[in-house]
Amino acid sequence: MSHLPPERLLHLGLDCEEQLTTDEASHLARCPSCVAELTAERRLTKSLMKIPLPEPSANFAAVTCSRFEQALAERRVHTAGLGLLLALGLGLLAAAMVIGLVLGNIVPLARGMAVTVEQIATLGHVAVTLGEKLPVLPVALVAIACAAALSLSTLLGRLALTTVEVK
Repeated sequence: MSHLPPERLLHLGLDCEEQLTTDEASHLARCPSCVAELTAERRLTKSLMKIPLPEPSANFAAVTCSRFEQALAERRVHTAGLGLLLALGLGLLAAAMVIGLVLGNIVPLARGMAVTVEQIATLGHVAVTLGEKLPVLPVALVAIACAAALSLSTLLGRLALTTVEVK
């Protein structure tokens, strides 16, 4: 014979007002083991409800709010310069693309633009994700390094396309 799940018996024991389903009621009518478990859960719940709850300290709300505000302030400090540093990295990327456009020809740049836009979107997503997890300085370094690497690869790719073999 299968019994009622322990989680359900615990739930029924904690919430004495909840109605049993017809299947549960018929099972309890036939199963003394589940009835004993449910009775024990209800007895435990009633005895726990008799224990007086401790009163919070007088400054509980003030201490809790100040801790919350302090945690928010620390988070703001970690992410304060992220936008500026990300903009700097994207500016470096844009500058490298302009240099690549000047040094290279327009057609290869336009052909590689779809990949570059996808790389920029990926870089932005990575920087934002890292910004949520890490302090701002390492994120800035990662964002600038990613932008520099992407810029350098774009520039080198353009130079490679415009280099002519001399015999």
